[in-house]
Amino acid sequence: MVLDADELLSLPYFGERLRESAAQAPVGRPGERFVSPLSLPKLPERYYYLFGEPIPTAEVDASDRDACAALYAKVQADLEASIEYVLDKRQDDPYRATLPRAAVEASWGWARQAPSFRP
Repeated sequence: MVLDADELLSLPYFGERLRESAAQAPVGRPGERFVSPLSLPKLPERYYYLFGEPIPTAEVDASDRDACAALYAKVQADLEASIEYVLDKRQDDPYRATLPRAAVEASWGWARQAPSFRP
């Protein structure tokens, strides 16, 4: 967030215009006025995907609660381990941010992508 409502309302010229605009807007509760904060979105970063090993389910009887619970626990553990692995790799990625990665790829004439990790 760049500026919250109080900071926006304290700005010279713009604060008064925002106050006037808020006074004309519908009121949710008596005595309150909504002024939206000013925020800027972050640039998107690299996306990370990891496809785990297939988990066989043909042998699991859907009516067997214990077998289903064991399968669920395995899926959950594998998924959590994969997410943790990808988050660790993301922290170590020198090309994670958009601008440095774009600069490197531009210096290569856009002929190839910045390297990624190998699982």
